[in-house]
Amino acid sequence: MFAAGVRQGNPEGLAAELGFTSLISRHFDSVDYQHKGKMWFSGSVSATSPLEEQILSNTPRAAIDDRMRSELRISLGGEMEQFDSPENRVRLGRGTTRHGLPTTEIEVAVHDVNLDARREHVETFVRILEALGCSADSIERGELDPDGAHASCTCRMSADDVDGVVSPDLLVYGTDNLYVCSNAVFASVGAANPTLTVSALAVRLAEHLRG
Repeated sequence: MFAAGVRQGNPEGLAAELGFTSLISRHFDSVDYQHKGKMWFSGSVSATSPLEEQILSNTPRAAIDDRMRSELRISLGGEMEQFDSPENRVRLGRGTTRHGLPTTEIEVAVHDVNLDARREHVETFVRILEALGCSADSIERGELDPDGAHASCTCRMSADDVDGVVSPDLLVYGTDNLYVCSNAVFASVGAANPTLTVSALAVRLAEHLRG
């Protein structure tokens, strides 16, 4: 999801950051947003900024300076937690990979809670852009559906075997010595990449097994 707009006049020659993820904000990572799905600002979702496009197209420096001082394009992007939908599926495909293994097919639907929250977040982006001086007719917005990246939640963790596949200790229900340690045990697809959380689960499982 994203929103972008243009503020007329930029005498200081300011330019938007070129995708520096260190500027990510966690203002929406709060208890109040738990039921809506956590959201974080992740900068622009566009492939290249207007400044990058001018540089890559060998635009003369004077023309770049004039453009920068005449307007400032500001864009906001966000990533949000995705709740599971009954329509989500990971199934075996009909073909094989180059390694001879079965291919997989992923079907991703968007939960109604996420649809409502996504619209709310985009409107928040718009209000921020308006507060920064972007004209209403310059603001564009969009909502992007998840594409199945970081497929998760196929062996979700739960307090009992009614709601999930593994226990809080990652033990598969109904077994004595079978554990799952991956983003498959997540209860929802997080807004952030899963690697750090999976690493923490691995450390916790190792400590549990060691006793």
